[in-house]
Amino acid sequence: MNKVDSDKVKSLIHRVGLRHHLPDSIINKIVNSQFRFARETIVDIKLEGLENEEDFNKLKTNFIFIGLGKLYTNYNVYKKLLNQKDKLKEYHNLKQNKNEIE
Repeated sequence: MNKVDSDKVKSLIHRVGLRHHLPDSIINKIVNSQFRFARETIVDIKLEGLENEEDFNKLKTNFIFIGLGKLYTNYNVYKKLLNQKDKLKEYHNLKQNKNEIE
């Protein structure tokens, strides 16, 4: 977000706070609470030991943000991310071994 957009958001938060007789800090907490909840919930998900799509589907994997839309994932995306993670680890190990040789 650039400076102009940031100033617009601060101004909007201030106007809402004035309308409801609340300080800007409280309005900011209210606005960000849904995103904080989603983040905390995602961080708390235990992904270790997921072996199949049925186990993954038992997890809460979507959030609906009013006015923004739906944030979700599925098993195929999860598998692709695991594959990328493995490739990055392999690349990092190769690079580390190359630096040790030199």
